[in-house]
Amino acid sequence: MSELFKKSPIISTDDIDEARSFISSELTEMRFKEIENASSFAFHMNGVQLDQTLVGYEVFDTTTVVDAGEVEEALVAIIGVGPATIIEIDGDPIDCSKNGVIVSPKRKMVLHRPPNGGTLFIRTTTKTVEKLLHQMISRKPTKKMAFDYCFSVENGVGLQLSRIVKHLATDIGQNTEALGNPFLKKGYESLILNSFLSLPNNLSEELIKGQNYSVAPRIVRHAEEFLSANAVLPITIADVVKHCECSRRTLYNAFRCSLAYTPMEFLHETRLCAARKKLLSPSWIDTASSIALKCGFTHLSRFAEAYGKRFGELPSETLRKAKA
Repeated sequence: MSELFKKSPIISTDDIDEARSFISSELTEMRFKEIENASSFAFHMNGVQLDQTLVGYEVFDTTTVVDAGEVEEALVAIIGVGPATIIEIDGDPIDCSKNGVIVSPKRKMVLHRPPNGGTLFIRTTTKTVEKLLHQMISRKPTKKMAFDYCFSVENGVGLQLSRIVKHLATDIGQNTEALGNPFLKKGYESLILNSFLSLPNNLSEELIKGQNYSVAPRIVRHAEEFLSANAVLPITIADVVKHCECSRRTLYNAFRCSLAYTPMEFLHETRLCAARKKLLSPSWIDTASSIALKCGFTHLSRFAEAYGKRFGELPSETLRKAKA
């Protein structure tokens, strides 16, 4: 038996009916098409439940062909360990020594398992993945998500996912108390699901774009709220960066991704609009200069020039008309 999740056993049985019943309840409805040597049959599964995601390792002691039928309301990623398992997805055979498989609802799966040919698996619900997707792109996707059923475990995201799951399997195998910490448990699930979501799918491009846009508005919104509330003060870009708890580069990239102006241009426009509002409804003691100073402008000649370009008249003209 493998060292993977060794301290987190779920089932170990030599009863064929018990194995079939358990796999059907935990993973997918299945039946055994072929068992090479029923007398040496044994099935073992270790693993851990991470909130909505089951991560584990399972193996048969003898050559076994399993018809898993169609997976319902679940997504299952499978990564081979040891002697190569062959998985047919809708009749297309995939060698799991070099590739991983994602089984989605309505896809038919048949597994050809050699003796001691184990598989690591991640089972989660379609609702869990869809919820995460919605959070990441901050809007309803343009179409229903569909994963490619085959991905490489020799490079790219597939290799990274394989390493993450194997690390978890080994780590938990040596330290079962780790998952007693709810923050660590949630962190493991988040790491696995984000990697899962990065595997090739029909929304990959939209997801990458959505990440750019979902981060930008949040930072931009915080920056604009801060600038609006403090427009009359001598604010610097360093103040905005400190408030948003990000780097100067991140702040400017956020504005560049979603808007056609910089933070300080937004502040300048906010001050001009505030000044115009006061100039249009002045008190009898107001002057163009006093209003400019109240709205955060310290260079009066620059204020007059900017105001003239923005509104087509000098601030003194707006004030004179308003008082008249």
